[in-house]
Amino acid sequence: MLSNRLIVRQNANEKISFSGDANDFILIAIRRKDPDTLFFQRHLRIEGNTELGLHVKNLTDLIDMRFRPSILRFGFLRLAELIKAGQKEGVDQQDRALSSC
Repeated sequence: MLSNRLIVRQNANEKISFSGDANDFILIAIRRKDPDTLFFQRHLRIEGNTELGLHVKNLTDLIDMRFRPSILRFGFLRLAELIKAGQKEGVDQQDRALSSC
């Protein structure tokens, strides 16, 4: 953050990184999966400043789905339905955090 603006820099050294399956990140965003559970199941990897990572996680927990724009909220909910349907079909999901998204 610089002057209350998010600055994204290419090739910058990150202080924290989250790695995992895009589907899991969507399910975390709409509260269908718990990030702590995914972390301990090795489906989510957190590297770098773990204290900062905990602050980011706690911040995302504060964002209520009801206050997100409706098109975004309903889009995420529809994606969650598709993800859950795919998971029921037995898609291999082991060691997902070990590969990049």
